[in-house]
Amino acid sequence: MNTLLKHRRAVRFMTYIAAKGFAAGFVFLAFLLYLFAAGDFNLYKTMEAAASLRLWLIFYGYGTACSVLIDILTAKVPGHRTKLAVLLYIAAGYAYFIVLAGEVNMFVFIAGTVGAICSLVFYGAASFMRNKPVHSGVFSVMLLLALLYLTNADFTVKKQWSESMTASRYKAKFAYFNGKHEIPVDAAKGRKIIFHIDWSNENGGGTGFHALDERDKLVGMSKQEGDVMEIDVRETGRYRIVVTGDRVKGSFTVQWKVY
Repeated sequence: MNTLLKHRRAVRFMTYIAAKGFAAGFVFLAFLLYLFAAGDFNLYKTMEAAASLRLWLIFYGYGTACSVLIDILTAKVPGHRTKLAVLLYIAAGYAYFIVLAGEVNMFVFIAGTVGAICSLVFYGAASFMRNKPVHSGVFSVMLLLALLYLTNADFTVKKQWSESMTASRYKAKFAYFNGKHEIPVDAAKGRKIIFHIDWSNENGGGTGFHALDERDKLVGMSKQEGDVMEIDVRETGRYRIVVTGDRVKGSFTVQWKVY
């Protein structure tokens, strides 16, 4: 009898956790669809934003923690549990942005409203899956795997791309570029990397750049004379100059030197 009771409690607990996981994944995916539509259906930019650790912490961390806390608080007032839960979920949606901004302003009102809507969707999704042990487990895992794939895949699009490269120079010409292109540069600790990017932008599309180390961490840069950028190499390894384009047509040339 005790074994059966323990099994039921274990199933109930796992279903509860899986329902929260499903809700977090569902809201995260819905938010990405919103970003995709609001960002003029630019898949690359949407997934680059989705790869941010902060978003994962908001939906899977903050969202789940608030949901569990709300369940604990509302369990003590069973007669008004649903009404109180709705109010607390709305409050949780606003609270994050109030704390982030340190004051109540228009940004907090707009972002908090989006947060409150996401919170209520989270509540609805978790409640819907709460008593569905198989479905909540399967769909929570499926959503998590889908999100991991989407945020780690490269959705760069290149059309009519032609390139040439030497030991210190890279040039690319294209009819369409939306995404990123990485140029590797090897350097030893204590050295410096200087580089310059020349763009020929034929349609007014967006352009940008940054640099990464071997651990995919952003590398600090300082601007030198003109548009020359300099990187202080703190660890021996392969660095990457990452050139980004936002639906741009034209060409770019990157020249670099390690000294």
